[in-house]
Amino acid sequence: MRIFMFFVSLIAFQSEANDLFTNHIKSLGFSDFTHYEKNKQYCFSLYDSQITSQQLNSQCGLDMQCLQKKANVIIARNRALMSSKEWLDYGCDKIIKLEVALNKSSSADCDKESGEVIKEDVCGTGNAIIETDSGWYVAAEHYSGVYLYEGDQVCGNLTTYGFEDICRDNDCGSFYIEDYESLIGSAYEELCD
Repeated sequence: MRIFMFFVSLIAFQSEANDLFTNHIKSLGFSDFTHYEKNKQYCFSLYDSQITSQQLNSQCGLDMQCLQKKANVIIARNRALMSSKEWLDYGCDKIIKLEVALNKSSSADCDKESGEVIKEDVCGTGNAIIETDSGWYVAAEHYSGVYLYEGDQVCGNLTTYGFEDICRDNDCGSFYIEDYESLIGSAYEELCD
């Protein structure tokens, strides 16, 4: 009987959560969940066709100038798409913000910037490269406190310079932010020069 009551309560809670989500997407200008999902698929497809499917990684190897030029092309395409009438008419700006908010991990409670450690012990014990939620690669040199590991969700003033506390869950460490870059190779250079 207890298990049955638990499942009834769970179903009621899920129904209430679905109603809250539906009300939220309606407040963003979508008629219902189907309208939101249809537009979301369109926006992701549009982004893929305009940005991520472009062949920009050929012929550069590790040539940083070439890679930076290609990154600048991607950034320019991204800005053009984000300000296009089509992007705005389909509510893609609202959809992306909502999807990012829904998919954040425990770092969602972060009142600063959050990101994920993608490389650990870079040219020294404790040094890390962090990819921020906004797409920057942060070169963080470890000085004291918590060590960061690949896959850790972190929080702190990440896109800055100088000494900052970077936290994983409730554990923090002191790091020197060498720089934040649009390319991971540039972040490596900051830690390894």
